[in-house]
Amino acid sequence: MANTKKLRIIIIDDDPSINLLLKTALSKQGHHVLTFPDPTACPCPVLKQPFCYCPQEFPCADIVVSDIVMPNMSGIDFFKTQRAGGCKAPNENKALVSATTTQEHFDAADELGCQFFTKPFKLVDIVKWVEECAKRIPEDRVLADLG
Repeated sequence: MANTKKLRIIIIDDDPSINLLLKTALSKQGHHVLTFPDPTACPCPVLKQPFCYCPQEFPCADIVVSDIVMPNMSGIDFFKTQRAGGCKAPNENKALVSATTTQEHFDAADELGCQFFTKPFKLVDIVKWVEECAKRIPEDRVLADLG
């Protein structure tokens, strides 16, 4: 990895093999990777108290990757909820992944300003995107304490 900055990356996918694959690959790149089976398991403050504005001063993560089709809440709804609640993580450092691709999915990713990866994706594409995200993150950035 050209950039040696250690990032906090949140991966949300109901497929344990995808979580394990991404956690293993990105951890080997030196990043701290947290995985969750669906958005409601994520420590995102706006999900804990519906219709509230994020109380965090700093983002919870540098990068967030979410599957679209999951139990309890879709990845699209998750990112929309985050945006409405004032999520501090940059939209361009968020990505949606899905094996089910529709024009609505592509349109939603475009509207949200996030990356879109179609399953099966190439791991090298995810790693390259993470490296691009790292270049957008200031060296002095601070992340929220997740407890």
